[in-house]
Amino acid sequence: MEDELTIDLDILSIIRVIIKKFWIILYIAIICAIGTDVFFTINYKPIYQTTSQFLVTAKENSTYSSKMTIISTKEMAEKFSYLLSSSVMAKEVAKNLGYASLPGTIETSVVGESSILSVTVNADSPLNAYNIMNNLILSYNNVSKHMDDSALIEPLDNIRMPSYPSNAVDSKRNLMLGFGGGALVSLGIIVLLELLKDDLKTEKHVEKKLDIKLFGTLYEEKRNYFKVKRKRSLLINDIATSFEYIENIKEIRFKLTHFLTNNDLKSVLITSTFENEGKTTLAVNLALSLAMTGAKVLLIDMDLKKPSLYKIFGLNKNEIISFEKMLKLKDYHQAINKNLMGIDVLANSQSYIDSELLIDDSKLEQLFQNLKNEYDYIIVDSAPVLVAEDTVGLSSKVDTTLFVARENYGKVRYINDAIDLIKEIDGNLIGCVLTRCFKLPFSKVVNYGRYHGYYENRYKKLFKDSQKEVKLQQGDMNE
Repeated sequence: MEDELTIDLDILSIIRVIIKKFWIILYIAIICAIGTDVFFTINYKPIYQTTSQFLVTAKENSTYSSKMTIISTKEMAEKFSYLLSSSVMAKEVAKNLGYASLPGTIETSVVGESSILSVTVNADSPLNAYNIMNNLILSYNNVSKHMDDSALIEPLDNIRMPSYPSNAVDSKRNLMLGFGGGALVSLGIIVLLELLKDDLKTEKHVEKKLDIKLFGTLYEEKRNYFKVKRKRSLLINDIATSFEYIENIKEIRFKLTHFLTNNDLKSVLITSTFENEGKTTLAVNLALSLAMTGAKVLLIDMDLKKPSLYKIFGLNKNEIISFEKMLKLKDYHQAINKNLMGIDVLANSQSYIDSELLIDDSKLEQLFQNLKNEYDYIIVDSAPVLVAEDTVGLSSKVDTTLFVARENYGKVRYINDAIDLIKEIDGNLIGCVLTRCFKLPFSKVVNYGRYHGYYENRYKKLFKDSQKEVKLQQGDMNE
């Protein structure tokens, strides 16, 4: 039963990748279609075809009885067919036309069970096709001398010079051939690469391949950018953010608060293996979600290599007190930005080469202790583990660590290396949040039955109106 489930999940992951890479497959298919049509057009050689029919009949005063005439003439037709299409005849016709070799081909066949002989000439020009067929007709008496004297062949129609090539360029066929071939090849390569990749393809792979349990899942968010003027950070208080994504954040928040409360903990470090895995987005949204419960929340930017929180909250880079200066202040409250979207933010705008020295500063531990006395929850955004050495040391100074991994992104062995580094110093890892998970089109990740529909139809408008009111209030405050 377990094996069957694994196979189904692997197939599903391949389907997801195909859907995600659909535009790549489409582009390659279109390029191959155009290329195929161009190739066949450039290398096109026209073939002109003309066809005539001959009747094989018995000569008068022949010794054949009337009963045997049909059988005999059919046999003679087959003999004539063989001779007319032979290399000997081709050489003779070429000689008569003044060519070293025949500029075309001669094809013959007997029509059904009759004594009618069909001759088709294919040549590189209409004139050559006509001349080859005409020479055959003019020479048939000479040919018949080599056959049985009791039979002869007679032409049934006039020679026609072809007006158009018989193999006209079929652009539609070429395009379809190239499109289909390009699609199949690109699809095969994508599937093969997907099978060879050692990454996290599904939620099941987290527990199967990582040395950590799955804590939560965030599906790839398809935001409605028609509702916003420009692309901006993915926040749960944004009108363009989906209901499903908000509920996913709430679910992670519930599990996190349950864990922290039961273990009398307050500070949480959010980290990942690499950049662009969604750790900062998760940190900000968890802080916002915690604040919505009425809790006093502090969000700290301790990514000392590439800080970004000040950008998300629209803070002036030049007005932010650096992390180094903040540790030297007698009153660290000067560096805290109060009530930004309902939370306090300790931002940083400066990157440090020797950031591990700041992490080892004894003042940092005292700072965390003081902050835990003031706040209900402290969310710390850090640099990726394999990017900055200080992250591992930082994980030992907070109460617990929540790890972030992106679906179809990093290699499993690197992710496990990062996890092991935190475990070695007892970083108290509570689990992994898998981000940017792809969901099949039209599938519902959050299924609340009629309650979900109730929200969509009745309360979504109220949510939008409340967001507009908040924006207006913020605008008045800025003025």
